[in-house]
Amino acid sequence: MSSSSAGKFRRIGTLATINRSRAESGVETTGATEAIEAEAVGADVVNASVSALQDHIARVRGGSGQMTDSDRALIETGRRAGEKLVAEGATAHLSPSEEAALEAIAVADGSRPALLLRDDTFDPHDATIGDWSKKLQGISDALKAASQSVGRVNLGGEHLGTGWIVRPGYAVTNRHVAQELCKNPQEKKLTFGPPKGATISFGHQTGEAVPRPAHSIEAIVFAGEDYIDPFGDNKAKLDLAILRLARAPDEALPPPLPSFLLPAEQTVAGRDVFVIGYPGPAFPRSDLPESVVLSLIGSAVSLKRLSPGEIALPAGTVAGDTKSRTIAHDATTLGGSSGSAILGFDQAKKPLMLGLHFGGYEVKYGPGGVIKRRGRNFAHSFAAMQDVIAAVDAAIAKDRTEQKLA
Repeated sequence: MSSSSAGKFRRIGTLATINRSRAESGVETTGATEAIEAEAVGADVVNASVSALQDHIARVRGGSGQMTDSDRALIETGRRAGEKLVAEGATAHLSPSEEAALEAIAVADGSRPALLLRDDTFDPHDATIGDWSKKLQGISDALKAASQSVGRVNLGGEHLGTGWIVRPGYAVTNRHVAQELCKNPQEKKLTFGPPKGATISFGHQTGEAVPRPAHSIEAIVFAGEDYIDPFGDNKAKLDLAILRLARAPDEALPPPLPSFLLPAEQTVAGRDVFVIGYPGPAFPRSDLPESVVLSLIGSAVSLKRLSPGEIALPAGTVAGDTKSRTIAHDATTLGGSSGSAILGFDQAKKPLMLGLHFGGYEVKYGPGGVIKRRGRNFAHSFAAMQDVIAAVDAAIAKDRTEQKLA
């Protein structure tokens, strides 16, 4: 199977999910969907992708003989979902379990890997890297520099989410992550706990011989005003917060990520994006079944990863985004990815900041099966929220002044 066929399979699956979400919201589909529908995939692509999933799960489990009944059910669900996409294209009505199976296939067939980082560098020989290898190696230095400024937000050593340096001494994350550090998460102006052991560390990488120092979180200096349900549909709300960080005694904070933004007119469907964060079941309410989690990223959860993908929907076209500042993308993420950095690159391979990831694909299961789902990945596009950036800079300037006077 060609890697371009795998990517096409992924795009059609993404649009099928988006179309169902739009239909449930009463929003019409767009011409972009129709254009992708014309690029149908065949049964050969489905068979190759499902075989890749089976091989990937066998590797994770330590051999095909160690595969569980749930693993085999996932593989068959993926095959069923693929057959629907062959027959119906992007108009296919996929069940939540079929959507989850496509998420697993996307890692296995190389169309949307979640690459472990070691010393902020990906392995070009990773079995799941697919056709991304050449493209990633062309921007590897810039990705390594960016990764050094992305950290894992922890509470008492437990993984809460992802954050990254946005201004010297300050990190950005999601409001729904920052809420976990507050006395009352429902407040408009969040009041920092301060909880014991609230930190951010820029390590937590595979093969890390010596853990990186943890930097204490000292305050929340800015946050969106509305409470964020971590499992809700919050696309009309600002899921962003700014944290003031302390310098660790033996390590300075890394520099901010690039301040040059990917322009709004270039934030279009099909544009490559690169997500750096810590996918993993950070919140107990993120209830993807274990078999799907393992097939997506293996057992090494909550470690720093690079997840390439594409913009599925640009700002202004996402159902429920009344502020026109949210995009949908299809990079592989899980609960702990909340707050991840999303980069794009210009033609000269210069890194540009797209924005802040805030919602990944998740399914919640109960005694009777699926009880809640959130399809697709969503992110705030910074180019579409200049007013928020101005407010953030004003809050940071005020905080710096107050710290000097204290």
